[in-house]
Amino acid sequence: MEGFGYRDIIDTVKEEKEITKVVGGKEQKEKKTWNFFTLGEYKWWTYDQFAALVKDAQGGLIKAGCSRDTVFNLYASTAPRWQVMANGK
Repeated sequence: MEGFGYRDIIDTVKEEKEITKVVGGKEQKEKKTWNFFTLGEYKWWTYDQFAALVKDAQGGLIKAGCSRDTVFNLYASTAPRWQVMANGK
């Protein structure tokens, strides 16, 4: 049974548009770049596959010297591996 679905980013499309915003009561035009993503087909992990990934991540954290009291932050683009690490702690 599938438990977790995700889609890989295949391509990033950037579009530059001119926007109007009000600053100090006056309209100002500025260029802004918008990013749009082309996504691939869904890929799935079963609950058992996810549990195995979490166990591997947990083992790596323990081997690196982390404990239940260790606090750290992950900063990265959105990815399914966030959930693995969040559950590996």
